[in-house]
Amino acid sequence: MVGIVDKALPGDGKESLNIGSHISALTSFVRDTSTPMTIGIQGDWGSGKTSLCNQIYTQLEKATLDSDDDENYKQIWVNAWEHSLLCSPEESLIKIINQIIEELIEADASKTKAESLKRNVKNVLHGAMRIGGAVALGTAGKDLAEGMIDDASSSIAKLRKDLSDLANEIRHAETNPYSKIIVYVDDLDRIVPENAVQVLELLKNIFDIDGCVFILAIDYSVVVKGLESKFGKKTDANDWEFRAFFDKIIQLPFRMPTSDYDLGDYIIELLKQIDYTSNDIQLDDDLLEEFVKVSIGTNPRSIKRLINSLCLIKILTDENLGDEGDVDELLGDENQATVMFGLVCLQVAFPDIYDLLSTYPDFWNWNELTAAKVTHKKEEKSPNENFQEDYKNATEGDDVDFDEEWEKALFRICYINPKYQAKVNLISRFMSTLLEEVVTEEDCPDKAERMAKLLKLIEQGLMQTSVTSVSADTSTIRPKKGENKRFKEQGIEDWYDRKAQRDKIILPQWSKDIIASILDTCKAQPFNAVDSSESSSDDALYTIDYATRITLNYKKRKIAEIEVDKKNNVKFSVLRAAKYNFAILTVNDFEFEIKGAKIELDHDTKEIKGSAGYPEWMRGEINLANKTTFTPNIVSLTLKEASILRDNNFENQPNAKLINENVAAFKKRQRNSKAWQDSVKFIENHYSDKNRKKISIK
Repeated sequence: MVGIVDKALPGDGKESLNIGSHISALTSFVRDTSTPMTIGIQGDWGSGKTSLCNQIYTQLEKATLDSDDDENYKQIWVNAWEHSLLCSPEESLIKIINQIIEELIEADASKTKAESLKRNVKNVLHGAMRIGGAVALGTAGKDLAEGMIDDASSSIAKLRKDLSDLANEIRHAETNPYSKIIVYVDDLDRIVPENAVQVLELLKNIFDIDGCVFILAIDYSVVVKGLESKFGKKTDANDWEFRAFFDKIIQLPFRMPTSDYDLGDYIIELLKQIDYTSNDIQLDDDLLEEFVKVSIGTNPRSIKRLINSLCLIKILTDENLGDEGDVDELLGDENQATVMFGLVCLQVAFPDIYDLLSTYPDFWNWNELTAAKVTHKKEEKSPNENFQEDYKNATEGDDVDFDEEWEKALFRICYINPKYQAKVNLISRFMSTLLEEVVTEEDCPDKAERMAKLLKLIEQGLMQTSVTSVSADTSTIRPKKGENKRFKEQGIEDWYDRKAQRDKIILPQWSKDIIASILDTCKAQPFNAVDSSESSSDDALYTIDYATRITLNYKKRKIAEIEVDKKNNVKFSVLRAAKYNFAILTVNDFEFEIKGAKIELDHDTKEIKGSAGYPEWMRGEINLANKTTFTPNIVSLTLKEASILRDNNFENQPNAKLINENVAAFKKRQRNSKAWQDSVKFIENHYSDKNRKKISIK
């Protein structure tokens, strides 16, 4: 696949950011809430508001199909931005309200009120057009505003009563009654903020009726901008006026949980879609996530732009290498692929620092002289009167962020640029991660050799990434020193402590017992796995890392992992085995499933739902209900087969690249061709229970 399309996740698509609990909670709230109710989905543009609304819509649609009349929802989706195209603000407002009313009328089997309601809508909204939406902002002439509210034939009050009657008739109709009417208004933050506020106010005035739930995708910052003409620029003194307006419209504010996004899995999934690396390496998702967090931030749209930049770089690199090399061979090196990923993050977020690195790639040797070549000591001159004090606070003392010489130089370089001065802690954190976490001291104890390896990786990466130039900004705020710092815990107890501190999760004893049984099996014969923090791990075939997940590595390649979800369920993932034709296994009574999404094919339209997910892996969830069916013998069996697969260099493994090749054949080849039929057989077999094998062990 070439490039990542920037579009919202469909309702039936795989949710890769691990916010399913938030989606389920919101959906439950919508199902059970009293009405009228207005929910505001807040988040920066591109943070996933539309995707979240799609998921809620689909869950409620499924509930409607699966349930009786007690759970039957009329759902209406309005795209505010589409209605605003080539229209005045007043015309946009009329189109939005008309769509809602038309869909309400369609749901009323009797349509007894249709014609009178349409006439009333026309009269009322004609009045709204005449006053230019000024009622919404409180700037209309007093007589005109009162006339619109009170006039018997064209008032908002009368329209609201008629709509309330219609809503009740729809909800209590003998044929196809609805328990709730749910209206989604999307893309409000793509229209002019002042117009967005007008839409919000009039929607509130007109549709504040029983049985209706409004879900509005708009950020509070857009409301603030839209109200500046009324209240002036927001200050501490008038902040309550902006908040009061927002609170009047929104009964339940919900902010997109960007801090809870599982960015590691999301990034790896996108990289697989562009075939960024060769198939036999596993990039460290925790490390990639760290690079992203301290550079471009957590916005999914920004991450997609980053992945598209990497895709372009990969293509151009392949062209530039020509007969001299192969880009897949270059990116087949885990460290090189990681460094190139990090450099593009730096290029997008901090292009000046990227350019500086191009000139002085051994940044760990930067010093005051290096800084002077860049700044000409402007940081020490007017208008930077506070530099000396800021520099002293940042570089002197027992607990400072800039104690190394290269960090002090970076502080000077960033100080003369207001944007970089505000982000200098993030930039320092990024460079420290690049310095310490790619070629680690554990992998290469000799410092000189380690720095030489890193320098070579950076120089090679700069050569390839220079083919593109991207610019962006980030609003990430650096946490306190030490928070969110990526590191590997020193054993299982340290991992438990870190999980309690970082994730606020204290695991129950049954979860710990399951994890202990898996680790005991790994550390017993024939595996004899060693914690990677121990000195004996250098010579061990099997090692255990304790980071975000617990991973078991064989010959330095991951073959299994342990993770824990928010319900304390333990999930054990392991590579699928060639011995069983890469089937999904049911061992005794314990069932594994494919890790990630599943693919569904429509033979008639040649459309595909879902994505490849992680086809190399199968994952079993151990919970309170099934914990007795998961035994150490299951761990032992699957690890042995995963090791054999690793020894055979993952031969014939149905990885994401192979899946995507078959997907492409399914889409492009003719239905009667052997290639098309083979692709159908391969995909459906791989993602269905046809490829499940039940085995019994003692």
